[in-house]
Amino acid sequence: MGRGVGGGAGGGGLGGGGGNFGSRGGGGSPYGSGSASAGSGPPAIEFESGVRITADPATNSLVISAAPQDYAILRDVIERLDVARRQVLVEAIIFEVSMARARELGIELQGAAQMGNLVALGRTNLKNITNLNNAITTGDTGGLSTIGGFLGALISKQKVVLADGTEIPAEAAVVSALENETGVNVLSAPTILTTDNEEAEIVVGQNVPFVTSRATNETNLSNTFSQIDRRDVGITLRLTPQISEGDTVRLLLFEEVSALVKTPLPEVLQLGPTTTVRSATTNVVVRDSDTVAIGGLISDRLDSGTSGVPYLTDIPVIGNLFKYEERQKEKVNLIILLTPHIVRDPDQMLQASEGEKARFRQAMVGHGRFAGTHGSLAPRRPLPPPESIDGGVLLPAEGVAQGRADTLLPGN
Repeated sequence: MGRGVGGGAGGGGLGGGGGNFGSRGGGGSPYGSGSASAGSGPPAIEFESGVRITADPATNSLVISAAPQDYAILRDVIERLDVARRQVLVEAIIFEVSMARARELGIELQGAAQMGNLVALGRTNLKNITNLNNAITTGDTGGLSTIGGFLGALISKQKVVLADGTEIPAEAAVVSALENETGVNVLSAPTILTTDNEEAEIVVGQNVPFVTSRATNETNLSNTFSQIDRRDVGITLRLTPQISEGDTVRLLLFEEVSALVKTPLPEVLQLGPTTTVRSATTNVVVRDSDTVAIGGLISDRLDSGTSGVPYLTDIPVIGNLFKYEERQKEKVNLIILLTPHIVRDPDQMLQASEGEKARFRQAMVGHGRFAGTHGSLAPRRPLPPPESIDGGVLLPAEGVAQGRADTLLPGN
């Protein structure tokens, strides 16, 4: 809160700058100039003499040089304006449940025969049989490392020589099967406190490097330089609360939930990490201690594909020998909840802080509930307004050093 320092008429202001207000009948005033006309509000206040006001940001003070009667008027105005601003405690709850399931199944066949000067070759090259042939003929097993799941093969010992001299098995049958299932269950509850009409931000996560460019030395091609850009991956909550009449809070907010996706190491080294992003930018009006859902997502996606030999795949039962099937299913359920609490005075600030510390201690021993809920989506009890707090004297209780809180004793 600001402080006012008064002085007699003709005194100097602090610093060398300041505002000058006109004297009676000849100059302006902080409330207007001249006499107000009918219908334009109350008449303007006129001062006995010149008034000089200088602000001192270092001490949050005002240095006022004015006549005693003018200083009394200004002091009354300053006391009315210089009031403690209320604060807002915002609790966010993020629920996310996602599931992804992938399944692959296929059979690939290969047959070859020597017919005089000709070689007859038949193959259903759908996905994996080429990598298997390379591993057998050249010894290059790099392609096999990309095959996941179950791989079974029946390979003939007889070889057939192609026109370029490559030897391949005369007969081969490859069976591939893969099933992959991943699940994510996220429950996050960030909490942030800020002053009315002031922006605040909380970031909880990791600072992950992303490759933005690569360059190679002209004389040494194996010497590669990489330029990286670090970005925050995790939970970001940025908001500006504005308290309005009727204990309503207007929230201008941005919320983002991002996470790293499990990616094979070669792909990470080549392309960089992959992330998922859930973000919301909105402007909502909420009553004090009410919970509002600012965003949600229910997604159910199914991708399927079939590769095979035309017409042969349509034959019942036998057609399964000539096709390769892939299917991927993904479900995402997401909801973001916000609960603002207006903090009016230091007593409510202390009560909110003690409540957060108590929930943290409970969570550390495994019996905690996330802030903003009591086992359900209902918000916690709102902070009582100042007029509902009983009068009394706040005296320190015995054993405060051992961690017990102060006790409110009723007054006489």
